[in-house]
Amino acid sequence: MFGIDTYDVDGIAKFLPQLGLGRHKVVFNPRNLDGLTCLVQVGGHAVKTNHCYVQREGSIPVIQVLDPATCRAEPINRFWIHTGIAKAKYIDEHGDQETQLWTSIRPELAEIRAFADNYFSAASWRDAPLSVDLEVDMSTFEITVIGLAFEEPEKSIRAISIPLLTEGQNYWSEADETEIWLLIAKMLANPKPKVFQNFIFDTMHLRRVGIETKARFMIR
Repeated sequence: MFGIDTYDVDGIAKFLPQLGLGRHKVVFNPRNLDGLTCLVQVGGHAVKTNHCYVQREGSIPVIQVLDPATCRAEPINRFWIHTGIAKAKYIDEHGDQETQLWTSIRPELAEIRAFADNYFSAASWRDAPLSVDLEVDMSTFEITVIGLAFEEPEKSIRAISIPLLTEGQNYWSEADETEIWLLIAKMLANPKPKVFQNFIFDTMHLRRVGIETKARFMIR
């Protein structure tokens, strides 16, 4: 059983039937965390993100979600609230899985090559989704960073953040950047599932630089 900490019980309870949950499946405004598998914190001044990150309160996973009242101004917030509660339900049913994370920021070219090789090895064992996220300079519409991640067969996560521009200057030599884009294009052309943080925005900018994304999409 997981708990939901919110002043607006009726507002957040409207999301439960969509997940096959009733009020009897959760504890509202728990006074302590004893016996809870996960805690959802709703609204408040500290809850300004819509990414529903899993944090921790001691040993208890904590997920912050937006206030239902924010849906009046931004209807898409219904999706983010739904996602946060769905994560809590998953943790309640399957447990909080600790994941080993291998990550590289500002990698060398050899690391990017190795990442691509490892992805194709992982993609061969099952439908290993490739997660994709871009950062774009909206004044020039240039892609400044591309982040990629996938799950390896041993249940670890391999993630990489590839800078392309820094302070308006090219991060790589022309030859190296050409190779990097070819590796990215090859990964995105692989017909395995892709998970996008912002599907329409990211694929629009990828297509603008000539990269087509082929896959069964998993929008989360």
